[in-house]
Amino acid sequence: MRTGAATLIANGSEKQAVCLRLSEDCLQIQKQEMVYTHSPLNHANSAALEKERVVHIRREKPGGLGLSVKGGAEHNLPVLISRIFKDQAADRSGQLFVGDAILEVNNVNVESLSHDEAVMVLKKAGDSVALRVKYFQPASYFLMTKGGTRTGKCSVKDDENNTMSSLEENSNEYQPDRQWTTIISIPLLCAYVSRFKNNSTEMCFDTFEVISLDGTSSARLQFDDRRSCDDWTHSIRCNIAAQNNLSISLTNGPLLPQERVMYMCWMTEKCQQSETVLEWRRSFFSLKGSDVSFYDMPPVKMRDWVKCEKSCKVFECVFKILKGSELVDNRPNSFVIETADGCGQCLNVETHEELLKLEQAWYKATYLAVKHLSSRTFGCMCKGRLCGLTLDFTSGFCLYDSESKSCIWTYKFSQLKSSSDNGQTKLKLQFLNSNTEKVDSWELECTEMRLLLYCIHAFLSAKLASVDPIFLINL
Repeated sequence: MRTGAATLIANGSEKQAVCLRLSEDCLQIQKQEMVYTHSPLNHANSAALEKERVVHIRREKPGGLGLSVKGGAEHNLPVLISRIFKDQAADRSGQLFVGDAILEVNNVNVESLSHDEAVMVLKKAGDSVALRVKYFQPASYFLMTKGGTRTGKCSVKDDENNTMSSLEENSNEYQPDRQWTTIISIPLLCAYVSRFKNNSTEMCFDTFEVISLDGTSSARLQFDDRRSCDDWTHSIRCNIAAQNNLSISLTNGPLLPQERVMYMCWMTEKCQQSETVLEWRRSFFSLKGSDVSFYDMPPVKMRDWVKCEKSCKVFECVFKILKGSELVDNRPNSFVIETADGCGQCLNVETHEELLKLEQAWYKATYLAVKHLSSRTFGCMCKGRLCGLTLDFTSGFCLYDSESKSCIWTYKFSQLKSSSDNGQTKLKLQFLNSNTEKVDSWELECTEMRLLLYCIHAFLSAKLASVDPIFLINL
């Protein structure tokens, strides 16, 4: 667990001091708040508390409903309001008290629910929430002995009507306490850290933002110096990577080697809003089996992997890292994925380390996909004859006559000296003839010329990888 101080910048400019608590799977952002941990019965109409009440409150951002709950069916207790946060929704209603049992949430009965089930109902209740409550007098003993803060004495006993007595008050009993409370909680699985301000080209060196899988944002977190900011972003990214790798391992468990997830992460994609305006949009990327896929939201369940926004085969496209003048908006760590239809996606990750990991995963995925594919054949014309050009992972290039099925020529991948094309349908391949030691030139015409070139590139890359012992060890 790592803790530290930061400044939360909300609504553009509003600032407040916060405490960060980083665990293996979660980032919590806490602030000091005034919290009621006892019910101010001396301010309430005791007769009214004995009846069921329906209290309407509106969820706020930040702060939510402004209350915490304890109890639940697993404790043989109702769901009890254990804390009310000063000047937030529940407190401002003036009708809710610590010790109130929540009976219904928006007409949904929660009396038989566990604590976690009741919390989920409260979270999903929407912005306008109707709570049916009734004060539960024995709650004072439970709340104060199970972690509640105690500032006065509590006496619990039966009276003639088998009801419980209330607190023995003193003058400080109902003063709110100052406590650190969690205002934002970001699960780190498939979370995203950004140091760019509002998806612009402006990178901030003393602030960052963490965005969860479901889009919950930490808002911008500011630090006193760049070194502190760097340390925190590095720690959070390491924990995110660990959570993602664990998820990948669990996903890959029942899958065949050629179907497994090689890599996944958030990245930003350049979108052309107009002739002069560029926008960078977040997109979730995955390399799974032979598929290069992009999602609006990370896949959580196995069936989600097929619900991608767009997809292509890793051996039918080209991965190219941009450098120098090629960079768009001067964003470092940018790259292009070019597909056979002529479209190129300009993408960006935030660190050089991420870019290197992605490049390594790309070559691994290409090798495994090509090895599993084994061969790919393209129809083409050669010297006026209808032919088929086969790329075979084991043997190399083979051109055969489509009518007679006879082989015209074969070459190993290592014999390819160069290739050139006219950008349309014509392709020229030059091979070193092992018998004559001369270069053989062959001109082919293929309607899928770009796709053929990308597949040749993939097969050559995979073949080179297959003779690299360090690459094979790290598979």
